Amino acid sequence: MMLRRQARERRNAMKQGGPLLVIPALAGCHAEGSPSLAIFGAYFPGWLVLAATAIVLGVLARALVLHALGAGRVPFPLWTFAAIGLIAACLLAWAVGS
Repeated sequence: MMLRRQARERRNAMKQGGPLLVIPALAGCHAEGSPSLAIFGAYFPGWLVLAATAIVLGVLARALVLHALGAGRVPFPLWTFAAIGLIAACLLAWAVGS
């Protein structure tokens, strides 16, 4: 009996205060707006620049590995080079500080 009452009280509390918990998530990343980079006079979101960098670094990693090891020596090449590109792009973004 006590557990049902506690569960009902929790549900009522969530109904009353739950929508207020969503407000910070709707505010965005920070007061100045979302993280963006100015490239050739146009503003691009940070995640788009990171994704493009990951693709370029993945292609470069593929070229270097295929040159060093030859074709067919890497298991799951799509996933391997995508992971290498993403990790390198994240490390680059962290090092640059953006």
